[in-house]
Amino acid sequence: MQLFARAYVLKNYSSLAKSIGLNPNELLRLVGIRPDMLHDLENPVPFDSLAKLLHNTARQSGCETIGLRLASKHEIDDFGVISLLIRHQPTLRDALNTFIDYRHILTQSHLLHIDDCGKTTIIREELLSEDIINKRHPIELAVGMAFRLCDELTEKTWRPRSVNFTHTAPEDRTVHGRIFRCKVNFEADFNGIVCDTASLDAPLPSADPAIVRAVSRILGQIPASSQESLVHSVKKLIYLLMPMRRATLEQVALTLGMSVSTLQRRLGDAGTTYMDLLGIVRNELVVPYLSNTGHSLQRISDLLGFANQSSFTRWFIAAFSKTPRSWRKQNNVAMVRVAPHKPLS
Repeated sequence: MQLFARAYVLKNYSSLAKSIGLNPNELLRLVGIRPDMLHDLENPVPFDSLAKLLHNTARQSGCETIGLRLASKHEIDDFGVISLLIRHQPTLRDALNTFIDYRHILTQSHLLHIDDCGKTTIIREELLSEDIINKRHPIELAVGMAFRLCDELTEKTWRPRSVNFTHTAPEDRTVHGRIFRCKVNFEADFNGIVCDTASLDAPLPSADPAIVRAVSRILGQIPASSQESLVHSVKKLIYLLMPMRRATLEQVALTLGMSVSTLQRRLGDAGTTYMDLLGIVRNELVVPYLSNTGHSLQRISDLLGFANQSSFTRWFIAAFSKTPRSWRKQNNVAMVRVAPHKPLS
């Protein structure tokens, strides 16, 4: 299924590309995006084309932070009428949940999940894409936009504990430090932001219940994410929860606010099962993960939510009739040593 983002994510692309000596129109056409599509921020842009655009721009310019630089120019108002609903929510948590509720309108490819862990909370982010190679810059754009949204809503008083990326660190981390103003972890277990739970529930200075009620009436004709297909919702949660080994039937049902039996029955009515969807997500991700020379087999096993590497190997043999090591050898992918995971702080 082709997934789309909205053109607002590329609002400042042309000026940024020119500033680093590139021809933006040429790069846009190369990935099948017409330059005039960016004139209307509501226009849909295929996510795969967006990912390739950022990858090509970084490769030609040598700019390793193209996604972050785009994110730093983003403003809440770029969300259109939904920005009013986001801006005037009572707390940061409510604002982020509003983004989640209308994510299907803003961008189909960007997943965001709030995971409370006692006194700390993880704002986990992921992109629905099999293209792991071209994912670095889009995920930095996504995390950077979420940080920018929280920063703007709190009038730059928000101080998260850390920002985390699953990919390797760039040679120069200056831009990451300047934009995030906190510890930035690379080769982490997830993409997203770790913050104090209390900071999400503190009142926002721009909170205005009257505006929220008025805008909610205006948007009443737009279906919220509850109208999204259950199958797609379950797949989204598997993408988000799997790297933490929490993509269980029980956890997904709890997150969706229904019992395990109800979830199983409704998936059955849709012609599928939870295990079918778990297998689909693993099949979508395993080859790109194996193709990434920075991932050890143990790391891939963890990212795919297996209890141990042996379980991963047995599953892979059943699906592909060969071991993961044999697949890598056949496809000339270098083996890597197991590296320790980075802390969450």
